[in-house]
Amino acid sequence: MSDRSFWSVSALATAASLVLASCGGGVGELVAAVAFIGSAGGDWQVDGSAQPGLQPLIDCGPAPKVACTINISAVGGTQDLFATVFDVTYDGTMPGCAAVAGRRGRIDGKRISLPGCFTGEYVTPNEALSEGGAIRAFFNFRPDLEPGVWVEIQDGRRRFKFSGNSGGCEYTAAGRPTVTVGIVQSDVLQAAGPFETTIGSFAVTGDAGGAWSGRFVGVSGMSLRRGNEVLELERRNEAPATACP
Repeated sequence: MSDRSFWSVSALATAASLVLASCGGGVGELVAAVAFIGSAGGDWQVDGSAQPGLQPLIDCGPAPKVACTINISAVGGTQDLFATVFDVTYDGTMPGCAAVAGRRGRIDGKRISLPGCFTGEYVTPNEALSEGGAIRAFFNFRPDLEPGVWVEIQDGRRRFKFSGNSGGCEYTAAGRPTVTVGIVQSDVLQAAGPFETTIGSFAVTGDAGGAWSGRFVGVSGMSLRRGNEVLELERRNEAPATACP
């Protein structure tokens, strides 16, 4: 596969960790960064072009050639949404990725290590880039908002609980206002995408400032914006003290 030029993952990671402004604060205020937990589970489609988006690489296996894929699964079958570091099994049609009994890889934050198959980092929960930038792969990340509690990390006062992916409540606020979430699901095999699962709308009932929108930071983080305001949420393994209405 020919080498391609992409933004460096380290630069992206640095940019992602520096968030200016806080919820209700002024521009220029540095706030904490949400921990990145990588997405595992399902087929990653290997890209065959330096053009934006995904053009599947059909160059794997004996003739006739098939799409190049890497399948990653958390050991045990279910990913721990609170663990930054976890082991995975993997296989696929990419060279070196065929299933080997007892072989395991590891996800450590943004870092992906699949011995003999793929080593690199996540760019988004949907996209991974190998060391050197020669291999890029896409995955249809489907979030699960329900487990745990989502905590605002600027000062830790706001907490949200979801029942499914479409809504829940801010249970630490007076009256426990409802929250409506509109997720824009990726569809990486479509020519027009989208190639990243994003948050189109995050609206708290009664919030005069209007809805937020933004991106997922791994499987258990959100970075939301509303004008110059930033709301950073991180999933934590807590049970809400009060149930949502």
